[in-house]
Amino acid sequence: MSIKERSKRASAKSQKKEYAGRYVVPDRTISDFIGALNIRAVDAAAARFQIVADLTDNSFEQRTDHLDPEALRLLQQLARESNNKHYREIMRAIIAAIAQGPHAINGAHLTATQVVESAFRWTRDYFSALERYRERLRGIRQSAKK
Repeated sequence: MSIKERSKRASAKSQKKEYAGRYVVPDRTISDFIGALNIRAVDAAAARFQIVADLTDNSFEQRTDHLDPEALRLLQQLARESNNKHYREIMRAIIAAIAQGPHAINGAHLTATQVVESAFRWTRDYFSALERYRERLRGIRQSAKK
């Protein structure tokens, strides 16, 4: 193995560690949560976590070391809106992180954002956009053959 290959591997390992530490729960918990949802529940889950992302983003941008009490109450209410064990685990971790200062609030924000992005891949809008793209691509390919 060359020095260049070793440095690439070391860099990839360090990036994985850094990436894994960005969220307040492991990636696997987010994947398990999204994977356990039925297609009808995805939109509601994504909407809840978008609220979390918005609330935590405002706090992080203002560089406060805590979340507004009203926002915290809203998060606690959101945490009770589902009995899904992965949802509750993620929400518990987010609420716990919020009490730990700006860096942890950012982790809570990144977690919520990742849930929303993961959920989007299973929404009707995503599949509709994907189908429109495929139709357009077929049209382009057929035009190119002529």
